[in-house]
Amino acid sequence: MADKTAKFCKMMNSFFDCANIRSTKESLQKRNDFLAPYRSTNDKRFQWLDNTFIKYLEDWKAAIESREGEYTAVLRDIAPSSVEGNVAGRHSGKRQKWFSISDEPLPKRKSNEKQSKE
Repeated sequence: MADKTAKFCKMMNSFFDCANIRSTKESLQKRNDFLAPYRSTNDKRFQWLDNTFIKYLEDWKAAIESREGEYTAVLRDIAPSSVEGNVAGRHSGKRQKWFSISDEPLPKRKSNEKQSKE
């Protein structure tokens, strides 16, 4: 069971890293490619999202639905709207736009007075 919990934590952490890009240098500082800014629509993280993360969610949902025993629909639920929304985007005629990618540099953040005094 611990290995499944560890895999869940790793998958969700990687997903949130993909979704929460904050700076152009964080991936280098933390040695984590998932935190790098998106520079292309061919970024390898899109393949990871499509082929690994979504498959993980689909497999998880299938395992829950096929589990033997008397479980209510609520107990078998892993937020199907999230899974179905991601799967629908994956299987639609065109690629789902997971993230906005632009050639424009990230805007400079304005620091407030408290931050500049520290």
